[in-house]
Amino acid sequence: MDTAKLLAILFAPFVLVVVQAGVAVAGPMGSSFSYQGRLLDGDGISDGLHDFQFKLFDGPDPDMSTQVGLTIHRHDVDVVEGYVSAALYFGDEPNIFNGQARWLEIAVRPGDSSDSDDFVILRPRQELMPTPYALCAAGVAIPLSLGGAETGAIVSGTNSGSGTGVRGETTAEGGIGLEGRSSKAFSQAVSGGAAGYFSMGVSGTAEGERSQGVRGEATGTHCFGGSFRATGETSYGVSATAISTEEGENYGGYFIARGRDGQGVHGEGESTGDVTNYGGYFVAYGDQGRGVHGRAAGSSGRGVYGLASAKSGRNFGVYGQTFSPEGYAGYFVGRSLFSGSVGIDTADPQGMLDVNGSIYQRGSQLHADYVFEPGYELESIEEHSEFMWTNKHLKAIPKAATDESGRQKIEVGAHRKGIVEELEKAHIYIEQLHERIKTLEEDNGEIARLRGRVSDLTARLQKMEATLAAFAVTELRNGNKQAATVR
Repeated sequence: MDTAKLLAILFAPFVLVVVQAGVAVAGPMGSSFSYQGRLLDGDGISDGLHDFQFKLFDGPDPDMSTQVGLTIHRHDVDVVEGYVSAALYFGDEPNIFNGQARWLEIAVRPGDSSDSDDFVILRPRQELMPTPYALCAAGVAIPLSLGGAETGAIVSGTNSGSGTGVRGETTAEGGIGLEGRSSKAFSQAVSGGAAGYFSMGVSGTAEGERSQGVRGEATGTHCFGGSFRATGETSYGVSATAISTEEGENYGGYFIARGRDGQGVHGEGESTGDVTNYGGYFVAYGDQGRGVHGRAAGSSGRGVYGLASAKSGRNFGVYGQTFSPEGYAGYFVGRSLFSGSVGIDTADPQGMLDVNGSIYQRGSQLHADYVFEPGYELESIEEHSEFMWTNKHLKAIPKAATDESGRQKIEVGAHRKGIVEELEKAHIYIEQLHERIKTLEEDNGEIARLRGRVSDLTARLQKMEATLAAFAVTELRNGNKQAATVR
């Protein structure tokens, strides 16, 4: 082939995406494509075998551009009536097709030549049209950057069927299927709106271990990792479902706020009136699932915070309910703090604690039956009395104590046990006094009997003395002074 003629060759390109026929199962497309064109030799049409060399550059000027990707060699390409077709693959590096313009440089030589110096570079370079960039939509792992200053959407997806308008998926560990970022005030990283029946503004599915269906992160002040609103009837600001039934912990929603005054979840149900709406609605079906899992890492944080802001009506900051007879409407591990009145089975507590029903206490020694055991050292009544009047309280009952505000306080269990102990001791003292009284009563009976005996003897003595006196008077009257005297 004449070199001078070769420099004048017209190479008309047509770029087509390669489609492989006869494949039953769909798979990733890859980044190769077919390049088709027509090779003209001067005024004639080239024919026969030719060798081609393809290179990709980031600019049209040979002196001001850089090669991108691999160099492709195609030997003994059969040119039929000037038509050429070659499959091109420049590699899968992210910078090959990244949305920037690309130019194809082609060199050709006769097919019977093996000398690299016989290659003639065709001018000008051919700019690739956008068709290869359709590979981005087929899942090729390349960065895609879109920019603009539009008031509308840069990327918009509309689906009138039952599918998704915009869908993002990642199969790599730690990858992100769909990510949105906002850096300006009052902006939204990802915004979804749903107006149809049972529709969802944003839907995310996580199937991998420790993966996240929808993830929102807020690093600025007064911003939200996720802000959700429900304005329709029986609608949900957030509906999150954990459907894993395998052993392990799964979460319908897992939210973390790390910033100052941050909110892990901020949901609003704006419909007013006689409707049932939810700022956030979460469901977990797993055996150990958690409909809502709140965690606060700060020293003054709140894992879950509920606020009922209406100034009237019987509303609830946090409302828990269970349908299982073995379940708990609320379960707390650690100390619990209530700043107002607490009512158990009563909606109108009359004091700081109002219980409508029986109260049971466990966990400490609540009874004092040890008082009746043989080894118990019971002080005497006199000793008990002396301690009581000296210390101004009963021995088994803890002495009065006060808190930091000067208010009296007691430990209910110890106080109750002390009362029972003193009550049981009192019953022992009563029994002891009863035995004493019984003994005294028996002694008093003997004394009464002896007193009766003395009374009888006294009466008999008096009677005898009266008889003797009467006898002496009679004798004196009869002149028997000696007999009266003797007698």
